[in-house]
Amino acid sequence: MTSTRQVLISAKEAAAILTEDPRSVQRKAKAGVIPFVAKLPGAKGAYIFDMEEIQAIVRERRAEAAAKRAA
Repeated sequence: MTSTRQVLISAKEAAAILTEDPRSVQRKAKAGVIPFVAKLPGAKGAYIFDMEEIQAIVRERRAEAAAKRAA
């Protein structure tokens, strides 16, 4: 049986991977543009992200950029 562990990261870590400002990542998560695993309670509760999902967004963006360059 294969077990895969989900690696959870903060908005700050997700922002570093996406090369965006952490506040932008939080706004996009709140708007449903970037998927998140959980939001901690409270008005200022932190968003928690799955690293694999964030890396998938980066791969998708790179592929789109490459396609635009090739066109």
